[in-house]
Amino acid sequence: MLNAQKITCFRSFLHFSVMLAAMVYITGCKCDQTKLYNATWVLDQYGPSSALVDALPPVPPGGKPEVILTLDNNGGFSGNDGCNQVFGAYKFGKKCEIQFVNVSSTLMFCQQNIMTQASAYTAILKKVSTFKVTDSTLKLSTPDNEILKFHKK
Repeated sequence: MLNAQKITCFRSFLHFSVMLAAMVYITGCKCDQTKLYNATWVLDQYGPSSALVDALPPVPPGGKPEVILTLDNNGGFSGNDGCNQVFGAYKFGKKCEIQFVNVSSTLMFCQQNIMTQASAYTAILKKVSTFKVTDSTLKLSTPDNEILKFHKK
């Protein structure tokens, strides 16, 4: 009888472990494309992963140069680089791969520090190859370890 109890206990433990692993996998998935859609993502940091730069604070609060990104579920994106409207298309690859294509913007002139950030943001966006997303954060990365970090507004 003792062996039967051990087997039953082991089976229960195994079943629990499999269920727990499945729940961690599902809730921990960083490639859930649906979390990207119809959300406004606000830039927090950008640049090389070894030397990230904080995004400029909006002036006045809630105004420019807030850098935002919005992806629709039809392959289009729009937003603002802190100075100009930015728009184009994106496409997914395998797993957590994403590429922004046909990136365009309006051509307004802004203060030099805002223009510097806007240029860096757009340059990185054009090279993005992967993403990681949670309910409240988005991280876009390039092959040469440049990063765009966002929070959900």
